[in-house]
Amino acid sequence: ESGLPRPFVARNDVLLKKSDKSFEIFDGDSLSFPLTIRSREAGDRLQPLGQSKRTKLKSLLINKHIPVEKRDRLPIILSKNQIAWVAGVTMGDPYKISSKTNRFVKLTLKPNAVIPAKAGI
Repeated sequence: ESGLPRPFVARNDVLLKKSDKSFEIFDGDSLSFPLTIRSREAGDRLQPLGQSKRTKLKSLLINKHIPVEKRDRLPIILSKNQIAWVAGVTMGDPYKISSKTNRFVKLTLKPNAVIPAKAGI
């Protein structure tokens, strides 16, 4: 037993990622509560999982082939005004779990949920 939450498997100190995009598991100590949920805004930037530099959210969504009509409906989860998760697309690299993670936080995307302009969670 590795002590990791279920969809993760540890092999030689490498975490193999789940394929289900409807939820994400974060390093709970890297998040600042309360989290905020909103839709995207002009100029949004984030450091996507596995990348060392920040990028424009608009560019990321284009590169991931997210249809234009879905982009404004994607829930954006913020921790201290920084994008922690573009729900169903990618999480922010600073919030990923690691071998040093002590507290796990799981967030789940519910289909057809109405995204408010801005709300705390």
